[in-house]
Amino acid sequence: MLKHVLLAGIVCVSALGAYAKGGIEGGLNVSTTIGLDGAGSDGFKTGLRFGAFLEPSLSKSVSLQTGLYFTRLGFRANQSSLSYTHIAEVVQVDYLQLPLTFVYSPRLAGTAGRLTFGMGPYVSIAVGGKNKTKVAGARNTLLKYSFGNEPGDQFHRLDIGVDVLKAGYVFDFGLFVRAGWQMSVRNIIPQTSRFSETMHNGTLMFTVGYVFGGR
Repeated sequence: MLKHVLLAGIVCVSALGAYAKGGIEGGLNVSTTIGLDGAGSDGFKTGLRFGAFLEPSLSKSVSLQTGLYFTRLGFRANQSSLSYTHIAEVVQVDYLQLPLTFVYSPRLAGTAGRLTFGMGPYVSIAVGGKNKTKVAGARNTLLKYSFGNEPGDQFHRLDIGVDVLKAGYVFDFGLFVRAGWQMSVRNIIPQTSRFSETMHNGTLMFTVGYVFGGR
C-alpha cells in the first residue's frame, strides 16, 4: 500500500510537470508531539526540511502546489526516575512527505511580489528514525526504530496530516520565504507500542526557496 501511495504521488507530480512552474525549497523544522499522556514531550527538536515542488496555476492568483520533501521530525523528553536519576531522551523520525497545497497569492499594489497563503493535506512515509537516551552518570544509548503495527514497532510508517497554514512572500524574480504549521491527524503510535496510545506530530516550518520562471 505504501509503495502504491508513493508511486501515485510521483506519477502525479511528473504529469503536472509539463504544465506547472517548479521550484526548490529548504529550511528548518521545529517539531514536537501533541497528545501524549504521562510524561509527554516537553521539548522541541529542530530538523532539516528540503525538497522540490511543482505549482500549476488554477487562476491568476490561485494555484495547486505539490512536491516531494525530506522532513526530519521528533521531540525531546526529560524525566527523573525513582532514584532521582535524570533521563534525557531525543526522538528523531525521518519522513518523505507528499503535500497537496492550495495556494492563494494576492499581489500587493506597488510591490515587486506577492503574499502567499496555503493550506491542504499531506501524506508522509517514515524512512528511518532513532532514539538517543542519556542517563546521568551512565553511557548514552541509541535505539533504531522499527515501523509498522506489530509488537515491538515504535511508530506507524504512514503519517497523514494537514498543513494548517503556510504564509510567505515571493518576489517576482522567484525568491521566496515561507513559514507554516502542520499537524498530523493520524495517531503515529501503534497500539502495541510502549508509548502512549495517542501521539500526533506538530511542526513549525521556516523555509526559503526559488520558483523557476518567477511569478
